[in-house]
Amino acid sequence: MNRRQQPAIPAVVIAGVAMYGLDAAIREGINRYRRHHQPWLLLDALHNLEYFDQALGRNPLGVIGHVSTPEFARRLRRTRLPVVDLAGLDHPGFARVRYDRDAAVKMGVVYLKERGFTRLACLTYEGQPWEAAIWEAVREQAAAKGLDTVWIQLNVKRAGRAGGPAGKGGWVEAVTPPTAVIAATERVGARFVEECRLAGLDVPIDVAVLCLGNNELMCQSGLVDLSGIDLNGEEIGYQAARVLADLIHARHPGDLPVSVRPTHIVTRHSTDVTAVSDPAVAAAMRFIADHAAEPINVASVIEAVRMDRRSLARRFQASVGRTVLEEIYRIRIQKAKRQLIETDAKLLQIAATCGFRDMEHLITRFRTATGMTPGVFRDQHRTT
Repeated sequence: MNRRQQPAIPAVVIAGVAMYGLDAAIREGINRYRRHHQPWLLLDALHNLEYFDQALGRNPLGVIGHVSTPEFARRLRRTRLPVVDLAGLDHPGFARVRYDRDAAVKMGVVYLKERGFTRLACLTYEGQPWEAAIWEAVREQAAAKGLDTVWIQLNVKRAGRAGGPAGKGGWVEAVTPPTAVIAATERVGARFVEECRLAGLDVPIDVAVLCLGNNELMCQSGLVDLSGIDLNGEEIGYQAARVLADLIHARHPGDLPVSVRPTHIVTRHSTDVTAVSDPAVAAAMRFIADHAAEPINVASVIEAVRMDRRSLARRFQASVGRTVLEEIYRIRIQKAKRQLIETDAKLLQIAATCGFRDMEHLITRFRTATGMTPGVFRDQHRTT
């Protein structure tokens, strides 16, 4: 009996996309789009050119991947296939989908300044093609906030150097505690924590570390749990697959490049600190951070730090640029944002667990702080 020949399954090549970090979330987004819209077979070439050539032999419809070198870019152009580039290195001829680097860095700079830091460092590995772009983003955003910056570059095999592209000295000499570090990835952030331990620097007391990326496994597998900016990797993958589908079917993919905004920052031990020189203000901020979800007020803080209201108000304003009450509500709004993004909790429940009197109090304070209601914020920050 002759078997009926099965039709070929349309295939797409995934090239240079790793199984960890941001790439793992990107893969989830590609799969989500595939499940709902396009039943593609994914041909995984990883970082192996031999696998890539084998995948091309399956007559794929297109490619999603990191176009990380000019050589690979030329190779892709020769295929004449639609390509969506995730690397963000601006090789011409490809549609680009990437995380919004400037928005992510700005989010990190604002977050660290709110914690009292006046000195920032950008942390990358040496020799990476994207390192200069991240350094420029950090330098620009920090300058806009009046903060000092330094560039720390770690070598995979030896201690890092600092001071910008031409820096020659070791990074330890360039770091004056307290300094906050924005790490280009979770991996280099974890490596830096090890370097700090060897240099006798405490994380987060001497050096706070915030990563561009929030892979839980990578952030919580080292000496210190790392805080991370959630770059919305799943949405990056989803949008990359959408753009590729439009290109395959000769539809207009919309405005390019697509820049996906980060969603929020997850605070872990590596930034769980307040960088202020005034010990009374530091104690007040620590109390607020620990108890903001409780029914505290300015009087509660005054009692906790044993200081009169006028002195604390003056010193608090001078140190962090906000009043004590503004800090209480800033922390409460941060907690509410995280629940809105990460959970399906009702507003009444969020209000109760974040220190607000009731739902109306939450909505009023949230709109004052963000310019939108909690519901609109949730809709904007949930993936498509």
